[in-house]
Amino acid sequence: MKKVTKKVLAERLAERLGISKSKAVETLNAVVEIIQESLVKEGAVELRGVGTLKVEEKPATEKKIFGKVTKIPARKVVKLVTSKSLKEKLNG
Repeated sequence: MKKVTKKVLAERLAERLGISKSKAVETLNAVVEIIQESLVKEGAVELRGVGTLKVEEKPATEKKIFGKVTKIPARKVVKLVTSKSLKEKLNG
């Protein structure tokens, strides 16, 4: 599986919109910042055609690793709930 980086996304954005790569990078960085801020403030971001990013709380846990108990503190994580249209595209 090959990853698409932010650089590649910016290049594709520049090509699709007919803008400079630097403007595309600036735009993409602004979108990423807005998504991050929205997740912190509102706890969810819906991107139609992709899915919904949701902040979830994970409780503290203990894991046994190589015979030693390691405590993992409670934390927040971001989960992607995939949209129906993306699921259909992925699965044909």
